[in-house]
Amino acid sequence: MILEADVNIQGHNTLNETNIPIMAHPPDIYSDNTLEEWLDAVLKSKKGIKLDFKSLQALEPSLDLLRKKNETGINRPVWLNADILHGPNVPNFWPVINATRFFGLIQTKFPDVTISPGWTVLYLPFYPNATYTQAMVEKMYDHVRHLPQKITFPVLAVMVKNGWPHLSWLLKQSSRFSLTLWQGSENPTVNDLLFIRDNSNPQRIYYDIYEPVLSQFKEAAIISGIDKPKFPVVEDSDPELPLQDCLELILASKNPWGIYLRVKSQTQLAVSLQLLQQAYDMGLLYHPTWLNMDIAHGIFNFQGYMTGQEFLRTINQIFPHVTVAPSWPQEALDQGYTLQLVKDMIKLFQGTWQDVSLQLQAVYLERSETRFKSLLQNQPRFSLTVEHRTGKEGLSGGNHSVTSLHKGYRELTFYNMANSYKNNFGSTDYAFN
Repeated sequence: MILEADVNIQGHNTLNETNIPIMAHPPDIYSDNTLEEWLDAVLKSKKGIKLDFKSLQALEPSLDLLRKKNETGINRPVWLNADILHGPNVPNFWPVINATRFFGLIQTKFPDVTISPGWTVLYLPFYPNATYTQAMVEKMYDHVRHLPQKITFPVLAVMVKNGWPHLSWLLKQSSRFSLTLWQGSENPTVNDLLFIRDNSNPQRIYYDIYEPVLSQFKEAAIISGIDKPKFPVVEDSDPELPLQDCLELILASKNPWGIYLRVKSQTQLAVSLQLLQQAYDMGLLYHPTWLNMDIAHGIFNFQGYMTGQEFLRTINQIFPHVTVAPSWPQEALDQGYTLQLVKDMIKLFQGTWQDVSLQLQAVYLERSETRFKSLLQNQPRFSLTVEHRTGKEGLSGGNHSVTSLHKGYRELTFYNMANSYKNNFGSTDYAFN
């Protein structure tokens, strides 16, 4: 939990103005509670700190005070907020905090913070559809794109749904960005809050919402979330590792790793592709990227699996720049990779412009007599990937078939195998994971 307070300078814009930061919201310019007293009280708790600056004059002495308090350890999140741009329904003559000075002082005096730059905003009931525009969010992005800190943009909750196309664009520009939905005099509807929750990464949305709306929203979120997926995470990770964090680690690494995503849930395909698209839009994703999923089609049209057509349509609509790596449902492989299974899969992806690599499990190749080379000889974008999953019939499962496949289709075949299997296999001329 974070405690928020408005900060001004004592006697702001009067002959009695001092350099003492106080807890006051305009038009108040005097208070019996100074920022230092407030900080001393908060630092006795375990709560975070959010300071909302109402004048630029209050910023520098407040940062000096934070730096002083940090000598003994603040040891909690610190958010610094100021309205730096004109927002919905606000005329250009309305005063805002100078963005250059605001950011510059933070970098110089106390940079270890989350910065919360916002828009001045006015909600007018007779203009209920007024919202944040693309021009507004692009101007904000131009101001913050160079900053190294995490950024959370405070937005009036009642206006967020109408402005979602623009605000979601802003979120996509950096994984450091988030939104803080704050409640004004007009209550946001629970449905509007659920819309934002269901169309975003929950880890990048904060709520500054009052009762009773907050409790109503929490209750509705629990009910609606019963059948809704969690945000994608890496399977079997402990502690749970969100896919977004995993991608960020890969993309930040100096190692030239490619990305292979095996999507296990239909509900997570679109969200996973959106994460890839975000990284691509930011110029971070230049790694080879493969996308695998068990799909249903033709003779292997089993219930409970996404259809191949929907799989491909989702990829092309959200992030098409992948090697498509489809695999068959487990239920279809009792007889191995039969001729009809492979023919139906090839036919499904025959017209795609992406590279396609059919995913084969080594253990099921033992039961297969399909001659892949003849089927793929006129398919220049097609290849095979042989995978050995440790635990299926031991390390020896599929050895003979993998050897035969390698000898016959070396130029068409990739391998996805653990080092333990590679050592057992006794070969050094394979591409292993």
